[in-house]
Amino acid sequence: MTAKQNIKRLIAASAFALLGAGCIQAATVDFDGSPNGVSAPLVTDGFSFDVARIVNGNCAALECFALNPQRGSSAADFVVMSAVDGGAFDLTSLWFKLLGGTASLVVTGYDSMGTVLNTATYSDRPYDHNTGYTIDFAGLFDDVFSVSYTNIGTGNVRVDDINASPVAPVPLPAAGALLLAGVIGLSLFGRRRSVRA
Repeated sequence: MTAKQNIKRLIAASAFALLGAGCIQAATVDFDGSPNGVSAPLVTDGFSFDVARIVNGNCAALECFALNPQRGSSAADFVVMSAVDGGAFDLTSLWFKLLGGTASLVVTGYDSMGTVLNTATYSDRPYDHNTGYTIDFAGLFDDVFSVSYTNIGTGNVRVDDINASPVAPVPLPAAGALLLAGVIGLSLFGRRRSVRA
C-alpha cells in the first residue's frame, strides 16, 4: 500500500470519526419484553437497573417496573439506573402512576462519585392516584451517571417509558481541524518531495 493510499484512508477515517461524534441516539426504556418478577440486574435499551421488579399491570404499555415497599425487599422500593457503558446521560422524561395508599416517587441524580446532584419528589398532591403522568425534567437530570427511583410511601408506584440519552463527548473541532490540516500538509509535503526527485 502506498503512502498516498494510507493518507487517503487516514483522512477518511478522521472525517468519519468527526462526523460520528454527533450520532448519539436517545433511548426510550419501556421494559416491553422484560421478564416479569425480580431481575438483578436488568439490562434493557442501553441501560442497567441494579434490581427491578417487572410487572405488566398499570403500566403505560406492556411492562414497567414497580416500586412497592410493602413487599419488604430492596427490589420493591429502590432501583438504581445507569448507562451500560458507564458514561454520563441525560434523563429527560418518564411516565409514572401512583397506586393505593400514599405513594411518592423520588427521583435522584448522581455524579460519577455518587454525590447527589438533584432530587425531585412526585406525590399524591397534585398527582392523582390511578392516573398516569409523563414528567419532563427540563434539564434537572442532565449529565448524571446514575439515577435512583424510590417510593417513600406505603402504596405502589409504576415507572415506564424512561427517556434518556448518552451525553456526547465534548467535541474538539479545533483538534479535528488541526489533525486534518496536518494530514493534508504531510500529503502536500510528500507530493512536493516526489516532484523534486
